[in-house]
Amino acid sequence: MGDLIPPAEVTPERLAGNHLNFHILYDELEGFHGDRSKGKAVSSRIRECLDGANNMFPPRYYQKLINNKISYYNYFAENGIPHCPTYTMTRVEMEEKELAPDDAADQFFDRIQEQNWFRFFCKPVWGVESRDAEMFYMVPPGQDDKKARVAFRKYFGKIMKKYPGIVIQKYMIGFGAHVYSPECRCVYVGDEFQMAMIQTDDVQYRPEGDERWFTAQPFVGFPVEEVKKFAVSVRERLPKMEVQGVQLPRLTTRVDVGTRPSVPGLPDLRTGIELTLNKDAKHILHLCETHKTFYEDSEDFHGHRNKDCPTKLEEIVAGARVLIEKIDGGEYTVLVRYLDGPHKKAGKAGTCVYPIQALEGYNPDAPIDCFVNEVEYCPSLFVEETSHLIDQKLGEQMVKITRMFVKERRAALDARSPARKKRKTEEAAQPLGDISERLNKLSATEAAKGKDVTPWDSKVEWVQLAWTQSVRKARKALVVSGFRANPLEGTPLYNQAMEFYLSS
Repeated sequence: MGDLIPPAEVTPERLAGNHLNFHILYDELEGFHGDRSKGKAVSSRIRECLDGANNMFPPRYYQKLINNKISYYNYFAENGIPHCPTYTMTRVEMEEKELAPDDAADQFFDRIQEQNWFRFFCKPVWGVESRDAEMFYMVPPGQDDKKARVAFRKYFGKIMKKYPGIVIQKYMIGFGAHVYSPECRCVYVGDEFQMAMIQTDDVQYRPEGDERWFTAQPFVGFPVEEVKKFAVSVRERLPKMEVQGVQLPRLTTRVDVGTRPSVPGLPDLRTGIELTLNKDAKHILHLCETHKTFYEDSEDFHGHRNKDCPTKLEEIVAGARVLIEKIDGGEYTVLVRYLDGPHKKAGKAGTCVYPIQALEGYNPDAPIDCFVNEVEYCPSLFVEETSHLIDQKLGEQMVKITRMFVKERRAALDARSPARKKRKTEEAAQPLGDISERLNKLSATEAAKGKDVTPWDSKVEWVQLAWTQSVRKARKALVVSGFRANPLEGTPLYNQAMEFYLSS
């Protein structure tokens, strides 16, 4: 029978009373953000209970890895898993180095300048749903960076005061925002692929051919099989599931995959650099006319054209040298300033907006280059948006994991305990009815000799009930499974049950 434990009812005793406790909804991140008690007393108590329990699933070490962005980005780096260029720091590290928040922020700011990141993204450890995440813009080399530096110092200090640490990542143009660089979230139950969601800023898509979504539009041509292959390689390199020495299959894993860490053909695209527009004006006009923020399938257009792009052939300056003044990843466009003499006054004050694909060097045929953004074990299942029976698969997998754990754990205990081996050997050939009859005869003989009758042989109903309850209580206290109503005399379970019985 299942035991659904609300957060307020989590106790060491409640956790110990189950074979396994599955963490599928309320985790430490939810507790950290949702706990309104003074000093976050509820989430702190739950965390202490989880730390003391040896029957959690996923295991506690895995929970701590995935719930801490710094931990799993470091794990990615150590295990050769492609991911976004990242810097991290914990509050403990900052204090150990005796750095003030402003000094630590300046160190990261200087590194980012050296790496020529024109924009970077920050998020806190234990952050959820982009809460307290922020984007920062670097000024072109040689310009005054005081304003940007001060803004980053202020943010850095706030995060280090509120959270255990900070993650700083290079901005990837269009990633997760535009259909030219979407994020694909692959969901698995155990080793079985369930579904994929292709995410942009405003629209959720589904792979072509997956008809089990109610509202998601089909993303025709998306290389979902390549993405799934990469996601499997990531999942296989994650830590194994082991509880009390028993190797178990996974429950739920969601791997969030990016496909374009940089603009294909223009890996160094950033603000402040000079480039050239494509020399084919008609091609550029076609790009402007068909460039959409959302994907267009053959039946329904649900996006919009960027109103700032040229709409006439004479407005396009093909082959012109331009300075990249602004990059809009959500629109996948660039604001350029013309550098050639005859065109400096073209457009609005010598500037114009073009699709990124209009830049010379852009390669539309470049293969995808997958990287992992995040991994989750407790994700949203989107059951209200899809007819995929993932909730059913999840329940079946929980039963499979529990049965495997009980079986393997029982076998391990039998192998270590001669008493359990002997009991199993002696009793295997005797039906339960024969055992009961033999015990009844034995108890009658012992009673005739003036010896005490054992509690389970008593003719008094409340005595039998008290003993049964004591055995159940002992099993929970010792985390022991089994089907026998009466443990063997001399075993730890028998002794614990007798203590509870005598004190009842």
